[in-house]
This record gives sequence, structure tokens and C-alpha cells, in this order.
Amino acid sequence: MKSHQGFSFKENEWIGCTELLFTPRGRFSEVGIQTMPLAIALINAEVGSEDELLRELRKLDNVSEAYAVYGVYDIVAKVEAKTMKELKEVITSKVRKLKNLRSSLTMMVVEGP
Repeated sequence: MKSHQGFSFKENEWIGCTELLFTPRGRFSEVGIQTMPLAIALINAEVGSEDELLRELRKLDNVSEAYAVYGVYDIVAKVEAKTMKELKEVITSKVRKLKNLRSSLTMMVVEGP
């Protein structure tokens, strides 16, 4: 149980009030508090396999968003987990092990929006 300015709430609980906006993913937009670990993965796919890799990436439970992009990288993905340990495991054992993934750069988010 956590609290902020007299409001009590459980982690990852959807709560709305006039001062704060609590999202289902556990982030508070006005306060800048993040309760769920988050990483942004920049991914390069093997040539010609970008669409297939994107589809496989989107199937992973911990990938909340994934987009094909133009530029240095082929795909940008938002990866979330309940704990930092779980996030690291998802990145190393699921995301980086996907077929046709040539390389990736993972950025762990240290502060909420």
C-alpha cells in the first residue's frame, strides 16, 4: 500500500482524482512517480524480417507497445514488468532471443513521465 497527499492506493491500481492521474500501468502523470520498471528497446532486425519480428515482439506479454520505425533502428519497443529483476529477465531471455533479431540497445527508464 502506498500513499500520496492523503490518498492510499495499491501498486498498479487504477485510481483517479482531481490532483493526480493514475494509469493502469502504475504511472502518475503529474507527480512523476513510476511504480513499474520500464525499458525502451531499440531493435535491428535481419534484412527483410522486420514485419515478422515486430509481430513476434508484440505477442510478448511484457511488450506494451512496439513500432516499426525509419532510421538507425528498425523497431522501438516499450517493455514493462512488475519488478526490475523481471524486466531484466524479459529483456535477456525473451526479447533478445527472438528469431531474426540482429542487435538491440535497451534503455532502462529511471524516472516516470
